Amino acid sequence: MTGSTDIHAVLDFYAKRGLLRNVRTTLSEGRATRVQFTWHYDRTFDLRVDYEASRLSFTDAFPNVPAASALYRDLTGFIDGMMSDSMPIHRRVDRRKTIVHGELIDANVAIVADVVDGDFDYAARKLIQVVNEIYFGFLPNSAHYDYQVQSLGLEPNAITFA
Repeated sequence: MTGSTDIHAVLDFYAKRGLLRNVRTTLSEGRATRVQFTWHYDRTFDLRVDYEASRLSFTDAFPNVPAASALYRDLTGFIDGMMSDSMPIHRRVDRRKTIVHGELIDANVAIVADVVDGDFDYAARKLIQVVNEIYFGFLPNSAHYDYQVQSLGLEPNAITFA
């Protein structure tokens, strides 16, 4: 196993820059296993860390997404695109290190990073980057307006389109 399994520095980096607020960490054996924080549109995000399964996940990242919906298909396609060779290298998720995907659980989409090479720091940075890209690159689309208002509870006047 290569890389680091201590994601505290990654989360601290984002918290110090104001991206994450109200960070609350649950530790087990000195390592973060669950981190909750306030992020986009003052929503609470729940990051779960499973070291044995080599997995990080934002549970319930996107609620109320029907499995057969265009939203789910488009969202998973967008995430796949983040690992594409056509993505600029500084924005790309390296599949040799981490595989990010959406996982539908009871109509809620969890955004998951499967850590390939043991580098949880890299996986945490890329998972945060992907969710950030979803909010700024995927959701600001008129096709997702109703979802943002009805399921994410955003104020209609707060929504801007790319």
